[in-house]
Amino acid sequence: MKKKHGILWGLTLSTTLTLVNPSWAIAAGNFESCISPIASSYQCVSATGYKGTDPYNVSRFSARAADGSLHSCTSYAAYRLYYSNPYMPAISNFDSAQFWATEAVSRVGATLNLIPKVGDIAWWDSSTVPTMGHVAVVDSVNLNPNGTVLSIKVSDDNSGRLITTNKTLYPAQTGGSIAYPQKFIRFPSLAAGGGGGGRPPVAASTPWPTIDTVTP
Repeated sequence: MKKKHGILWGLTLSTTLTLVNPSWAIAAGNFESCISPIASSYQCVSATGYKGTDPYNVSRFSARAADGSLHSCTSYAAYRLYYSNPYMPAISNFDSAQFWATEAVSRVGATLNLIPKVGDIAWWDSSTVPTMGHVAVVDSVNLNPNGTVLSIKVSDDNSGRLITTNKTLYPAQTGGSIAYPQKFIRFPSLAAGGGGGGRPPVAASTPWPTIDTVTP
């Protein structure tokens, strides 16, 4: 049976605030910092090389746009995991985004966390993002001076909107059309010195952004 992997993410954007004091974080609203146009639907993730398919072939369940481009939040997540983490063939058979948290833990030894790190998979279940849940990739984590999370930036694909986006999300904003993730899936990482263990030869190592620390 064909599985669906995308959702229709809300389009409401909030006013962007310039944060000069970490205490303002509670007043800041989640927003999309990049929304790819339909004519260039991978524009917001162009630096990653993603073009709608992934080596795990999760894209076989993606939605197809009129121009033939493929879109799925899980395909984008699988693509990023393939190039940044050990080879995990079980991902090929993961179900819709709402099930990724439990499947990642039971099938590849991932852990679920409330505090994000760069490279984690941000996760929303179907009660937060109807009807199939959602996943995105954590690209940066901005910290307050005391080490608590001020905000995160994530990138994603979306089969409902047929575009990719970048989002800035604040922990205090857990509701609304763009909610903060419920959990962060931390997949096994590469050992020091690299090496994916059985990774197909098509793979290549791609560096991703490091954690940014925000100071007042």
